Amino acid sequence: MTHPSGYLTSRLLSGIPGLTHAFSVRALGDMRADAARRKFYRMCMDAGDICYTAGQPHGTAVAVFSGNGIPGQSDLDRVDGMVADRSQRASHGIFLGIRTADCVPILSYASAGIIGAAHAGWRGTLGNIAGKLISRMNDLGAPAGDIRVVIGPHIRRCCYHIPKDRSDAFRDAGYGDAVSHAGDGKHCLSLETVIMRQLNEEGVAAEAIERYPGCTACDRGFYSFRRDGHEKFGEQLNIIGMRAGESE
Repeated sequence: MTHPSGYLTSRLLSGIPGLTHAFSVRALGDMRADAARRKFYRMCMDAGDICYTAGQPHGTAVAVFSGNGIPGQSDLDRVDGMVADRSQRASHGIFLGIRTADCVPILSYASAGIIGAAHAGWRGTLGNIAGKLISRMNDLGAPAGDIRVVIGPHIRRCCYHIPKDRSDAFRDAGYGDAVSHAGDGKHCLSLETVIMRQLNEEGVAAEAIERYPGCTACDRGFYSFRRDGHEKFGEQLNIIGMRAGESE
């Protein structure tokens, strides 16, 4: 990933005509604040583009934008993922936004002009939101073999200590390799390990997946709920979109 204009981009998604994506960093401000969010939008989007954000209740629901089907905000408030096809670019560009502060942002693209974005906390990861995101893209006409996925900055195994009941839940679901012991009765979880397997099981090839190597809790260049605490944490914004009037 590179750092043009102070945000992160993916090698895998760069250089695709009409496609824009970005992962914000701490230096750009807390994306819960309107001013910081508007500035980030201006950096990434044209004035005529529209950005939709998910409510992120830590579930596995995925909203679909297709044809004239534009979900209302009340519907988006109930989802952790969104997918959209090129029909949404008829009169304006469309961007999908996911907020994170340790959870995993997942951005996806298929050459048919289909994009996706998902927020994967531990509940969503356990419930396979990554697989559901790919499935909804399939429904819009994107075969798994044509989908590229970027797993953005998130907390990694080194810092993600979890209680035993959560560790047991992932082991019981068949993800024992994602859980490890850290001594003193502590358990650690790699969300990325689980998500990678789920993507592979949906038919997304390993070489079509890019992973950000760092940890949001280790790197103070990011906001982290675990490190900063409830009173001081902020949020990154991660967006993917198709600009109006540009072709793939």
